[in-house]
Amino acid sequence: MGVIMTVFLGALGSVLASLLIIYFLYNIRPKISISPLIACSSKEKGDTTFKIKVINKTTRKVIDLKGELTLVKPINRPEGIGKSLTNIPLKTESLLELSECGVSDEFSDFAFHFMTTCDLHKVWGDDAGEYLRFRIKASDSLSNHTCVFTKVYHNKSTCIVNGISSKGDTLEVAVY
Repeated sequence: MGVIMTVFLGALGSVLASLLIIYFLYNIRPKISISPLIACSSKEKGDTTFKIKVINKTTRKVIDLKGELTLVKPINRPEGIGKSLTNIPLKTESLLELSECGVSDEFSDFAFHFMTTCDLHKVWGDDAGEYLRFRIKASDSLSNHTCVFTKVYHNKSTCIVNGISSKGDTLEVAVY
């Protein structure tokens, strides 16, 4: 009876240790929030900029961020429907680090705006099948665990708004 109890307790301890490791690894990955709206603002010179705000939602820094904005158009082909991908250049496509989210951060170093000067109103047609896809790759500074986060913008009229992103850890856009 003692041998069976020892084997059972050893197996139970191994299962619990494995679950604890899985839980720990799940919680040390990066968590990035992407704005559901694209903020459009004009400067005095007539330049229009489009900004997508991202926020680090972890309690640690995220490193090696890379952003990508792509216009996706469906194409009819004899073999079926394909996709045409057009890369939209971002003013800054990569960022070394994004600070941890904190309420006392007056400079909002936990947030970043990926910006393009490409006129999305002209590039993104009114075709029902076209959409914008924003992707960001980020690594956790502790574990170096890398994740890719994706946000798809389907409707140009509801996704692009005239305004600026609100300050702080919110993804709202102050419309004007």
